[in-house]
Amino acid sequence: MRRALRLEFPILCDTNRDVVRAWDLYNAGERGGIAVPATFIIDTDRRVRYASVETMFSRATIADVLRALRSAHGQPSVECHRVVPRIREWVRSLRYHLKA
Repeated sequence: MRRALRLEFPILCDTNRDVVRAWDLYNAGERGGIAVPATFIIDTDRRVRYASVETMFSRATIADVLRALRSAHGQPSVECHRVVPRIREWVRSLRYHLKA
């Protein structure tokens, strides 16, 4: 994925869900266990410079993340923006939960 997107920085692939469990971001009740939506920027000193733990309906935008990356001090004021799922997404979610 990193090569395909031509990213110049490392990304985390947490296939065993060890990190999301350690950071208390694991949602065991959704699709057999997935991460809670979240965005983190960690600098080269391994310090968290930006953190946004989100919901399905409230997310930080790409512009917010880019602003945090460009900020000399990290942690700029960030607004989460409301996301309204489309009908198709509601129906797909409902079907999934009815099968479970």
